[in-house]
Amino acid sequence: MRKFLILAAGAALLAAPAAASAQSWGSGDYYHGGYGGYGSYFSGYPQFRDAERHIRMEIREGQREGWLDQNDASDFSSRLNWIRKSEQREFNEHGWNLPSWDQQRIRQSLDQLDRSIDSARDDDAGNGGGWSYQR
Repeated sequence: MRKFLILAAGAALLAAPAAASAQSWGSGDYYHGGYGGYGSYFSGYPQFRDAERHIRMEIREGQREGWLDQNDASDFSSRLNWIRKSEQREFNEHGWNLPSWDQQRIRQSLDQLDRSIDSARDDDAGNGGGWSYQR
């Protein structure tokens, strides 16, 4: 009987950290991205995904077509990553309830980056750069 009690107490001690971990998983931190919750897998706010996808496609297109060199493409990608990290910080603070002023700030950053890429393409086209087929 004594061995049984010692084994039961040992099993309870081993199970306690797992139970505590399960409790913190379901807490508010889970929804705000802390402590191994969804924030570890945060893929961005849905309202910005299309703009981010568009920007990534423009960067790839610019490299493929030659109107963006490696340095410019890297710079634009870094700026997009900075915006994405900003989204992650906001998610860690607010969860899915992003305040409207933060939404506007992120949207403005994405729009400004998109305009910069468009400007790079337009500048290259105006200078006769890029690739074109000529006989």
